[in-house]
Amino acid sequence: KGVKDVAHPVLGNYHKEARFGDEEAVTAANEHFATLPEWNEDIPFKAQVHWLCLRAFHCMLIPVLKEDTCFLYAASFFQGKDMDQFEVFFGEHLLYETILDSPIFKDGLAHMLNLT
Repeated sequence: KGVKDVAHPVLGNYHKEARFGDEEAVTAANEHFATLPEWNEDIPFKAQVHWLCLRAFHCMLIPVLKEDTCFLYAASFFQGKDMDQFEVFFGEHLLYETILDSPIFKDGLAHMLNLT
């Protein structure tokens, strides 16, 4: 597999789409990378593992971290205003914190980061 075969699934449609009127820049970047010989070369296994770990990290962990932050902000908003809502949101935050602070999760995350 070449770099483009690994990079395109990781990037999704970002290599095709133009946002905020930058279509010329996207087209120029695609043309530039098409001329590079290493774009079609095989990439090392370690690099493939790196990109797959990065994709997994971005798809599976980042949304969870954002959701936990939202629960914490919601709990702080309802503290002193509506204790029932506060307890619900703070309880959700504590559940996430229990998982994210567990040694098993941290060991797995450290192992994944060590692979890259």
